[in-house]
Amino acid sequence: MTKQDEINTLKNFVSKLGDGYLSEIFKDIEPMIVSAIQSDFCCIPMREVWAEKETVYQQIKELNKQTRDLVIKKDEVQREILRLTRDLDEVKGEIMRLARTV
Repeated sequence: MTKQDEINTLKNFVSKLGDGYLSEIFKDIEPMIVSAIQSDFCCIPMREVWAEKETVYQQIKELNKQTRDLVIKKDEVQREILRLTRDLDEVKGEIMRLARTV
């Protein structure tokens, strides 16, 4: 089997996995496997791959937390805007009432 045959076999295998854990795992490492085949260096730096993936997951986790915090803050600001709008309407009403009595 040639290198290209092996690469084609790998790509065919990965394309048939469908959605799921295996698909996600192989999509992540497929380029490294192809590179290893092409370079005759049959070693994949998995430690670095998993470390990078963990870093990305942590960044996603932090961004999700920031998003939740921003949504809470947005809701608080909207409530404050409504309160201030009501207060302003009351002041306008009071000004109109006083203007009629003058």
